Amino acid sequence: MGLEDHELARPDAVSPTLRCPICTDVFAEPVSCSSCQQVFCRSCIERAVLTCEPVCPTCRAPMTKDLQPNLVVSSLLNELQVRCVHPGCYWTGRWDERPLHSSHCLARELLLMQEWKAEMEHVRSMLIEREKEKGAMHQRIKELTDHTSRLEEEAKVKQLQVNVKQSMLDFKQQEVEDLRRQLGQVIKQQHASHFHLHSLFPLLFLLLFVIHLFFFYDTLPRVSRVLGIQECLFAT
Repeated sequence: MGLEDHELARPDAVSPTLRCPICTDVFAEPVSCSSCQQVFCRSCIERAVLTCEPVCPTCRAPMTKDLQPNLVVSSLLNELQVRCVHPGCYWTGRWDERPLHSSHCLARELLLMQEWKAEMEHVRSMLIEREKEKGAMHQRIKELTDHTSRLEEEAKVKQLQVNVKQSMLDFKQQEVEDLRRQLGQVIKQQHASHFHLHSLFPLLFLLLFVIHLFFFYDTLPRVSRVLGIQECLFAT
């Protein structure tokens, strides 16, 4: 890409021999083909060599990236009358004088200040937005922290309730174990008592038999005596 027409003070006065056959602009960093001496912009011919065949577009001779600058054309370009490219500046002068002018161009400095101001405003807007996001983030963190604290307190209360219920359950289980143990002892005692009574049945039966005999033999003489007295009374 070369020097465009809007950069020239009088583009219609520029000779066609100073224009690149590839981009048709005035040469920028002119280099030439070693075979046909055709001049090109350095950027144009390097791009052509990289994207197409590495040959000269004019004579089709092989070309390499090692291109030599054309000093004659460069000296002619230095005499061209050009404009300042910064809006609001009306400077015109030689092509080789434009770099010095650009370093002191007030329009360029004003443009840079405007760009700097716009950039600073953009940065300021970003900082304000960041502060808003930061405030919202801090608020969200506070809400999450409060919520976490509430959850921790609820968890502590629930854990305490669980501990109390577990203690009550352990106490009830202990009571059940005590009752089970007492019931086992009672059952053992009942079995022992039942066995003892069964072992005493023969003795009780013998005792009752003895009492019966004693009662029978003790009562019979008395009954006989009573019956004898009655017989005497009836006989009289």
